[in-house]
Amino acid sequence: MEQEIFTLQEALLLLEISNLDRVVQSDLPLIRRKAFKRWHPDTIAHTNPSQETVKRYERNFRLIDQAIAMVEAYLRGEVHSSERFSEDYHSQPAEERSYRYHSEKCESNAGIAT
Repeated sequence: MEQEIFTLQEALLLLEISNLDRVVQSDLPLIRRKAFKRWHPDTIAHTNPSQETVKRYERNFRLIDQAIAMVEAYLRGEVHSSERFSEDYHSQPAEERSYRYHSEKCESNAGIAT
C-alpha cells in the first residue's frame, strides 16, 4: 500500500476539528474514537453506497491514526500547519523535523545569511 502524505489542514478536516487552539493532548483519544465511529465503512454498508463512497470511507478510516499523530506532533510543536506529514516523519532525526532546520536549510539554499 502506498504511503499517504497530507497536511495538518487535511488531518483536521478528517478528524472534524474546527478549532485546533482548543484541543489539548487529553482530547485526542476521544477525537480518535469519534473519527473511527464516523469513518468506519460499516456505518454506511446498509445504505447501499456507491463504490466511490466506500473507497472514501475506507481511505479516511485508514488515515485516522496518521492524522492523530500529526495533531499530536503539532501540539508538541514539531509540525507547523503548512508542512506535509507522512508516517515516516518520526523516523527522521529530530533536528531535521524541526521548523527551524527547514527554515535555515531554505535560507542557506537561497543564499540568505541567518
